[in-house]
Formats: sequence, structure tokens, C-alpha cells
Amino acid sequence: MRFSDSRLSSSRKVVSLISMFM
Repeated sequence: MRFSDSRLSSSRKVVSLISMFM
């Protein structure tokens, strides 16, 4: 569960960055 949370957090951060660029 911890790994999943960490992965989701990372994915969300990346998506946020991409969204900002877009």
C-alpha cells in the first residue's frame, strides 16, 4: 500500500507539471 501511494504521488506530481506546461 505504501508503494502504491508513493507511486500515485509521483504520478500526480508529473501530471501536474505536464498540465502546467500544457
